[in-house]
Amino acid sequence: MPILEQMDFQETCVVWEYTSNKNKYGEYIYSSPREIKCRWEYKTEERFDLKQVREDNYVAYDVRVYSSVIIPQRSILRYGLLADVDIEGLVEVVMDQRVPDIKSRFKRYRYFCMKHTKKLPITS
Repeated sequence: MPILEQMDFQETCVVWEYTSNKNKYGEYIYSSPREIKCRWEYKTEERFDLKQVREDNYVAYDVRVYSSVIIPQRSILRYGLLADVDIEGLVEVVMDQRVPDIKSRFKRYRYFCMKHTKKLPITS
């Protein structure tokens, strides 16, 4: 039985982690896709961007993902299994937050994602 803080991670998503490398065409290169356990919530909301990653101060996002795995910003996620990957349903991480438990023993992360309208990520 999983620990209480991770019992709600019953869903699986595929993640392509962002690397700062680019190919000769200027496109970002991502790590190879892998599956992680998470909780996936479809929720459209607008939040204030404290880290100033984007040019404007507010970020609109479409999906919230909770996980115990650290995922860098600009990484690409997709709900489902690795075997079912296609271009539909891709989202990009635009903001992240660390969410501690009451005693701050376990770490979990909340990722705010917006729809990724480009093609599948280029992997190394």
